[in-house]
Amino acid sequence: MLSKTKAKRLSDELPVLDIRETHFVALDGAVGTVLETTGLNTSIMSAEEAEATAQAFASVWNCLEPNYRVQLVVRNRPLRGEEWVPRHIAQYEQAPKHLSPLVDTLEARYIGLLKGRHVPDLRYYVVILTRPRRVLASNFKLSRPKGRTLTRERAEYEGLLSELEIAVSDVVTALSAMGISSTQLGRNALTNLLWETVNPEWSQAAPMESPDTETAPGTIRTVRERLAKSRLVEKADHLRLDSGCERVLALKSLPASTYAGWLQGLAALNVSYRFAMHIQPLDRGKEQARYERRLTRFHGVLGEREHSHRAPDISQEQARNELEALLAQMATSDTTTFRLSGFVSVRAGGRDELKRATNDAVRALERAGGTSVERCLMDQLPAWKATLPLAWKPPEYGFTVTTDKLAHSIPFLHHRAGTPSGYLIGFSDPGRQVALLDP
Repeated sequence: MLSKTKAKRLSDELPVLDIRETHFVALDGAVGTVLETTGLNTSIMSAEEAEATAQAFASVWNCLEPNYRVQLVVRNRPLRGEEWVPRHIAQYEQAPKHLSPLVDTLEARYIGLLKGRHVPDLRYYVVILTRPRRVLASNFKLSRPKGRTLTRERAEYEGLLSELEIAVSDVVTALSAMGISSTQLGRNALTNLLWETVNPEWSQAAPMESPDTETAPGTIRTVRERLAKSRLVEKADHLRLDSGCERVLALKSLPASTYAGWLQGLAALNVSYRFAMHIQPLDRGKEQARYERRLTRFHGVLGEREHSHRAPDISQEQARNELEALLAQMATSDTTTFRLSGFVSVRAGGRDELKRATNDAVRALERAGGTSVERCLMDQLPAWKATLPLAWKPPEYGFTVTTDKLAHSIPFLHHRAGTPSGYLIGFSDPGRQVALLDP
């Protein structure tokens, strides 16, 4: 156990060097960008529609090269009804004056209806990084106050940006075909996203101050200045962030049997959390060669057992059959493999509340098909960094999945019905998410 732990500055734990207008630079020299996207409600789709959507989702990542890192992030910070109502009423600011009494009446009734309740606030992000294909001689220099600069060949840097731009265009187009719209975050928007993600809402030590976009554009220095007073204490099974706590869980594998939208249980959680899924495309040729070598070993071991008249090993025979089926599928279709990592960071105000929220998250994943989780003991800080919207390399809790398994693991899910804006007409079940209708 970590007994006597020293508080760290949150500003020193961000794995990012610089934030530019269209991209950011990670500590390892990779360049990336963040897209904010809309979500899907697969529960109102037919089985055929949901499966088609899943296959479209897989095709988005099938086209990426192995030097890309992709992270999908879902963030939920449930709002008190008193917080949600003003945001909702703001859409009527441009209403004609003669409708202002109606707007006032709606606001009063909504506050009365939602007082004491929490409203889920789900946000979805895609983070795309392109990495150097070769190890660069990078030179990190520390200056005062602490800052990091990375020197690299200009041509290599420009090449990474060009690759990133092409990947972003392809992903945006593919997501749009699925009915998911996306917006690339600029420098200020990414700065604010990092602030909101890293600094807990209960922090009293470092109140957020929106930067003046003309005199103080958003930069990594701006984020670090905002977080200068925020402290992180690392425990064996959780992190203490100022006056609150976070615990990170890692997926150990996907369910044996999946379906399109199997992660919907997370969308119904009424706790504050971040779910981060890291997708690493694997080299198709190298993976096929690796599987063929494994298949050869299986044939040798099982043939030896048969030759010596020993009892058959059912588990090894099943593994051999599955491997043969996978190789046949890869040879006759665009099926490929990915390295997948999934992390859930649950946030709460105290230890007891954190325990309840963690149990809710574990039950939601277990109900989705028996997914088991790892508690990330002694690995809370690196696992927590893997949930930040920076696609930072996750700790070794990943596993290999095929295109079909990845296809079913769409994280951008919600239970809302109706229209994106309009009048409040009720709440979804499950999830208690607001249902709106614009006449």
